[in-house]
Amino acid sequence: MMPDLIWGIHPVHEKLKNNPELVQKILVKYGGQGKARQAIIDLARSRSVSVHFEKEEVLEHIVGHGHHQGIIAYIQEVSYKTLEDILSYVAPTTYGLILVLDGIVDPQNLGSLIRSGDAAGVQGVVIPKDRSAQVTGTVEKVAAGALTYVPVARVTNIVRVLERLKEAGYWVIGTDAGTDKTIYETDFKSNVALVIGSEAKGIRPLVRRHCDLMVSIPMSGKVSSLNAAMAGAVILFEIVRQRTADG
Repeated sequence: MMPDLIWGIHPVHEKLKNNPELVQKILVKYGGQGKARQAIIDLARSRSVSVHFEKEEVLEHIVGHGHHQGIIAYIQEVSYKTLEDILSYVAPTTYGLILVLDGIVDPQNLGSLIRSGDAAGVQGVVIPKDRSAQVTGTVEKVAAGALTYVPVARVTNIVRVLERLKEAGYWVIGTDAGTDKTIYETDFKSNVALVIGSEAKGIRPLVRRHCDLMVSIPMSGKVSSLNAAMAGAVILFEIVRQRTADG
């Protein structure tokens, strides 16, 4: 497999800490300093991962921009999980929560949703193979290490995924700003598959028809809607609030 790249303090540190076998080598900005930088160097060496020092312009050339925080890691190509893997991760004493992303094309939004999903305790994220952002170095950077803990399944057919989730006892809830029923009127204390649609068009009609319920976020401001990543975070933490309110 061809190696992939991740960059930034948190993503590289988390990968070295939890999956050092996937890290082939790291590149560090020559002449840099700081405790976080040194901690990564020490951790890499303790895990027998080679460390190479390079000039700033070399790092920028490799990633194509300057937002690397002086740390780049070459890792093995991303290994996606299956939907069945994700279904197996939920504890029998807790409610399941799976995030299904129907065509998120901006890697920044994908990374942000994975990070929010980790904070909200999702057991996994599902993305389609086509017409969607995939897990890349940019996604890893925005996710800030969350991909170490949140499994991502890449599938060919979102509708079949929703059908399988229903078979497994999940309530499939979609999001639509034009729907009257709000998240605050919705009971999320059950196994939930939360579907977030694309930035431009939302949930596709065929996928929408396979949702058990559509919900919206009530807003009173002048802007018509939140972006996909922000909306996803708001709903995820309403789910968390409901599930922990009586705990």
